Amino acid sequence: MGISRRTRGAAVAAVIAAGQLLEAGVAQAATVSVSIVNDNAFSPFKAKAQQGDTVTWTNQSSRQHNVTSDLGLFRSPRVDDSNTPGQHIQPLTSYSFQFASSGKYTYVCTLDGFRGVVVVPLKASPAAGGTTTVFTITWATSVPAGYVEDVQVKRPGGSVFKDWRVGQTGTSATFTPDRGAGTYSFQARLRNASTGVASSWAGPRTISVG
Repeated sequence: MGISRRTRGAAVAAVIAAGQLLEAGVAQAATVSVSIVNDNAFSPFKAKAQQGDTVTWTNQSSRQHNVTSDLGLFRSPRVDDSNTPGQHIQPLTSYSFQFASSGKYTYVCTLDGFRGVVVVPLKASPAAGGTTTVFTITWATSVPAGYVEDVQVKRPGGSVFKDWRVGQTGTSATFTPDRGAGTYSFQARLRNASTGVASSWAGPRTISVG
């Protein structure tokens, strides 16, 4: 049985669409591994993840530990969360959290006090262009409920970052160069909308305008 012209056309369109996604640099989410070692350290201390990646912490030490966000964004189950006296509690072996929004996130093992960092940068596309190019600045795949993203820009000739998009619940915005040619830098953070507590700034991500 032959393939109809409509079916063949749909298949070609699907192949073209897939190729366009690859050309646009659409990446699959990945898993970033962090180990708890020697009962006193996260390794690596600073983990780098992309928006949408999952970080998995694995306890490779001899004692029980946990992972708690300074921002209140995540908290692994504590090893002493049992209310049953004398019940044996299995050590926490691993915990995972998906980072959807840009920021520099600090966290701690509240049982022993050692710390770690996860850095999630924002994205800028294209990386270079002219003064009329419309760039897309993406700071999240999604923003957690109760949180907002703040984005700042440093323009050519400037020495400090200034607010560009504040209190965002969306994921991206377009940017047309408004200070002529040069290098524009962007940074972003996640902020608790109720308490005002925020992650540190992640960045900078730059675009080059000729």
